[in-house]
Amino acid sequence: MYYNNLINYLLEKAVCPCVRLYHWDLLLYLNDSMGGWLSDSIVKYFAIYAETCFASFGDRVKKWITINEPLETAVNRYSTGLFATGRSDSHSAEPYLVAHHQLLAHAEAVSIYRTKLKALTDKEEDIAAAARHVDFQLGWFLDPIFFGEYTKSMPERVGDKLPIFSQKDKELLRNSLDFVGLNHSTSRFVSHSPNKYKSDYYSAQEGTRID
Repeated sequence: MYYNNLINYLLEKAVCPCVRLYHWDLLLYLNDSMGGWLSDSIVKYFAIYAETCFASFGDRVKKWITINEPLETAVNRYSTGLFATGRSDSHSAEPYLVAHHQLLAHAEAVSIYRTKLKALTDKEEDIAAAARHVDFQLGWFLDPIFFGEYTKSMPERVGDKLPIFSQKDKELLRNSLDFVGLNHSTSRFVSHSPNKYKSDYYSAQEGTRID
């Protein structure tokens, strides 16, 4: 109930919730009964826990982090003994086993999410929509600089609203760079959508972003 209320409150305040599944807080029972991250059974239990969280909150939470700082768990919990439960007796071997199981647990959680929750498809129309989005985001500027022409999908969809380069323009533009610098602020998943937007720029792409 607490986390449901918290997530709902964040959404009411227009804050996008991002949930981290594990932040060093392994159940004491799992540690005492089977050795915690030292046991390969922890992978199964983590998968069950992850799927429970996805089922409970996945309708509202679209951003997930699996494991916080796995190196800290492996080293400071099972080597130096700084973190609870303070193990250091078998520091030469246990950290590597712990890291191994954390990797497998992460992979299981991601597989469950992608299989059962993620709203992505491999339909050709969705793949094409994602490619168009890249064309309209990057190709719009990079294709003229590299090839002297707008990326093919743009004139097909924008028509005579897109200006035409003269031969002189093309020659001036082509390879007019020494390097490419990309300012990458975020990543997007895109699927096909015939929805009409207020902006012609977005309508022409026939795609919609998946949150």
